Amino acid sequence: MKLTKIFGLLFISLITFAGTVSAQDQTVTINTSHTYNVDPVAGVTYTWATTGGTSTDLVAQTGNSMTLIWDVAGTYDVTVFGTDANGCLTETRTSQVLVVGAASVMFANLPANDAVVSCSPLLGGSLTVSDFDVVFTDGVAPFELTYEITAIDNTKTTKVVTMGTAGDATPLTGQLSISDFENLTTGDQTVSIQLISAKTADNGTVAVDTDLADNTRSVTVHGKPVISGTITLN
Repeated sequence: MKLTKIFGLLFISLITFAGTVSAQDQTVTINTSHTYNVDPVAGVTYTWATTGGTSTDLVAQTGNSMTLIWDVAGTYDVTVFGTDANGCLTETRTSQVLVVGAASVMFANLPANDAVVSCSPLLGGSLTVSDFDVVFTDGVAPFELTYEITAIDNTKTTKVVTMGTAGDATPLTGQLSISDFENLTTGDQTVSIQLISAKTADNGTVAVDTDLADNTRSVTVHGKPVISGTITLN
């Protein structure tokens, strides 16, 4: 009897979470896929379950690893226990997962964050950099943001930037910048930034606001007036 108890304790100690599941809470974005696993033990089949949050059928996933899609926001437990060839059970392991809502991104809707209109810098003068706040709501940081810059000649350049770090809460604010420029023409010239797409840390799609007022910012520089002729000395 004593030997049986000792064996049981040793066996249970082998069933420990590894990889993406730990004793720590995990935060994920709704409608994203995640894989959970425990260390494999020969001859053991596994029973996985959650307390909700997913429509994925876990019954057929009897290995030491399972994959699901979280499709309902909320806080849920992921549980697993093993059964050996003798029908003996391991202890159940549990990890808690917070499923947050779908992420979205837009430029901050604040007067100080509106498009900029300015006069042209003078020859050799300092350029002014305008910082525009970008706000992410929900989802899991860091976020990968793709944006497009349209130059004064209508040339478009696509860039990618990472905003936030792991564990950052939302709403999360980042910044994109545009510099003004010397406008040598008689009319206005504009440089703009437009938000194109974004992803969460767990590869969830971030909805970009479709309203130009929310996804685009610009710097417009008036044409520089020119004094004609020379100074007449009398």
